[in-house]
Amino acid sequence: MQLNTRQLSLIAGGLFPLTKLILLPSTLAHYTGRDLYLPALFLFLLEGGVLLSVLLLSSKTDKTFFELLSDTFGRVTARIVFGMFGVYFLFSALLPVYEQTLLLRSAFYDTIPSPLFFAVFYIVCIYFCLKPLRTFGRCADLLVPISSVALLLLFALSVSNADFSALFPLFQTPAKDVAFTTLRSMPRFLDCAFPLFFLGHFKYEKGTTWKVMLSFLVGALFVLLFLGTFYAVYGVIAPGKASAISKIGRYFPGVDLIGRIDLLLIYLMSGSYFLYLMLPFWLSVQCLKTCFQTKDEYDVFYAVGINLFVFILYFFLHYTIVHFEKFVSVYFFPVFFLFSYLIPVLAWTLRRKHA
Repeated sequence: MQLNTRQLSLIAGGLFPLTKLILLPSTLAHYTGRDLYLPALFLFLLEGGVLLSVLLLSSKTDKTFFELLSDTFGRVTARIVFGMFGVYFLFSALLPVYEQTLLLRSAFYDTIPSPLFFAVFYIVCIYFCLKPLRTFGRCADLLVPISSVALLLLFALSVSNADFSALFPLFQTPAKDVAFTTLRSMPRFLDCAFPLFFLGHFKYEKGTTWKVMLSFLVGALFVLLFLGTFYAVYGVIAPGKASAISKIGRYFPGVDLIGRIDLLLIYLMSGSYFLYLMLPFWLSVQCLKTCFQTKDEYDVFYAVGINLFVFILYFFLHYTIVHFEKFVSVYFFPVFFLFSYLIPVLAWTLRRKHA
């Protein structure tokens, strides 16, 4: 087994929240104002339901997702499904990866750097795509505690500048606007599909479900508190504050005395964020490898091809990332819902017992 319960908990509670802290807060504030936490709450409930479903499924079978599909529909169908997921994971990785450039620009650069500055991420990602899943688990053991402390300190810095009266009165946004924003925000809540591909790669133990779910709930609660604090700090100008996590701590009064400690905390958080970003790339490589039934030595071609494609596409989107985010969010939410929400739940209909 390549993952244990502790590592699953760290991934669900420490890595899953990270993509909700950059563009999402300003986007939610733009469409729902002080009620920005409502769409996030609904999506966390959906994600939690999917995650719970997959964890309970893991308690009923020791098969992998590919074995479940093969035993139910045959290997050809299973390979086709994995090929589709391989493309899907590549597509779903685009927005989080491009958002990282906004984070780095906002936190560490005064001018927009050349795209070549971000090539190192893709080089490291190729390396990780060739490693087993246990490598991610061990990295999570090391990085998630560091990033969690950094995020808590950033949150503490921001609270001192927050005016929580800005969040009242509650529930003023029309229901249709909340529903629209919920659908538009779905690209940041696709993590629930990942554990489906962990099936058969971790040993289900007594207490695994509640430990992982508790960790997920703690992460979700942190994001909701962060969203409220973000709006309490910036109020009506919150929609214009993209890359929220890099901005929320800079007005702490002690910064003038001790320096930009918030930037140090962002550095510490970035390690876990980069680890999270590499996970869908790794899943894409594994799915494509399974689809085409190739040997391990050919993984490097998938890894290089996928990363090169994403890097080249970034050149064309270098100055239009926000527009790309709007396009993906508006037109592709049915695809996200199918692969990240519906299929993991429908996995319960697959043949779980060995013949």
